[in-house]
Amino acid sequence: MKSVLSVGVLGTALLLSGCIVSEEEHRKLEEKLDMVQQELRSTQQALGQFRYMALDPELEFSLSDQEFSDADNKYSSPTVKFKANLRQTNNDFPLDNYEILIGFSVLANNDQEISEFTVNSTVKNGVLALAEEKSLYSLKNRSLEGLRLTVKDYAWYPTRSFEPK
Repeated sequence: MKSVLSVGVLGTALLLSGCIVSEEEHRKLEEKLDMVQQELRSTQQALGQFRYMALDPELEFSLSDQEFSDADNKYSSPTVKFKANLRQTNNDFPLDNYEILIGFSVLANNDQEISEFTVNSTVKNGVLALAEEKSLYSLKNRSLEGLRLTVKDYAWYPTRSFEPK
């Protein structure tokens, strides 16, 4: 019985001696961790708002009042007037204001894209309301009957201002 107890105590002592970290090793690890955390803070500060580029806003679009008009004269182009509303749906997105480039597609009756254009604007507090009129140069010799507009894609980037030197 004593031999079993002594073997248990000896085994426990051996296990614990391998798991104990010296005070100096602990201090070195703590210093390394502090340096890494300081470097991370410095990098985040240097990146500014661009550190959020890993997370994208989830946006919901609605289009209304789409009106296609023929060219006024032989030197002008057909136009489309429309209203677009955008709402950000992910509340965890960290930026309130950012620039957005929205790609629109003009679709024919068969859902084939026949023209495209982009609109650049600023989202403020997660919402945007647009009322636009765009020239459709590529539709000069085409019937506008049955055309519709849709949001094709979007790209965003943080708003960053720099003062000139």
